[in-house]
Amino acid sequence: MLTLMSSCNYIDPVANADSGGTLKVSVACGDNSVKKWHFDIFSYDNDDISHYYSEDDNIVLERQNAGILIYNDNTERTKVKNDYDNWIVYATTDITPEVMPTGKQPLYYMPDMLYSTYMDIDEYNGSSATANLSPRVFKYDIDISVHDGENRVRSCTEAYVEGMAQSVDLITNRKSEETVAMAFATTYSTDRHVTGQFTTFGAKGGKTVTCVLALLLQDGSRTYVTLDISEQIAANLSGGTVKSDVNVEEAMADSTEETVTVEPRDSDNVHIGL
Repeated sequence: MLTLMSSCNYIDPVANADSGGTLKVSVACGDNSVKKWHFDIFSYDNDDISHYYSEDDNIVLERQNAGILIYNDNTERTKVKNDYDNWIVYATTDITPEVMPTGKQPLYYMPDMLYSTYMDIDEYNGSSATANLSPRVFKYDIDISVHDGENRVRSCTEAYVEGMAQSVDLITNRKSEETVAMAFATTYSTDRHVTGQFTTFGAKGGKTVTCVLALLLQDGSRTYVTLDISEQIAANLSGGTVKSDVNVEEAMADSTEETVTVEPRDSDNVHIGL
């Protein structure tokens, strides 16, 4: 049975010393805003799993034949779930109540930032060790140049990214085979650029990743333009900027999707604060 980590009963993150002594583990993370940590201790000798929680950047543990999974706790959309019987701990987000207007993948919330590491206690000699945490969620900016000679586009306040991993295993760092779509807010500048930012667990190798722009036209209809960004994501697995060009006339001529008439709106459709 999969359960949320929030159901765990956390205890004071200081374990009693035994004949093996103690090890002080200090957390190193490049994001200074992160101050709350989970420490999951996996005993290799008896299959026990202990749960610790701290708002400090360190924990003192008894030395044992065990591994430690460390990850931050100051997340809202990112959900850490587990199958402790099989030593699986993974991060994901919830499916949204909305339906994506194009494509077949379910629409999930974007994750907020998550950092983690898994380390073996026996790998460290002495009385202290530093755990260097790495990001498991990555940020991408988009910058799409729109070529619109007929001035047909009024705005673009929303886009979708399809093909990103639904989850990531925090022990092995493997991304899921299951992929999802996520919506994110965009702006349309006077020089006809669509810009925005999305967060993701990343993409599994070999998966197709697309960016879908929801273009609102001057006549009140909306059309969806799909761009293949697989190569750019594969070349920038840790985040970065995705750039592309869209010719509106060609895109609409090639599109098999019907345009949808919508009522004008003044507010941006923002699904998650970044």
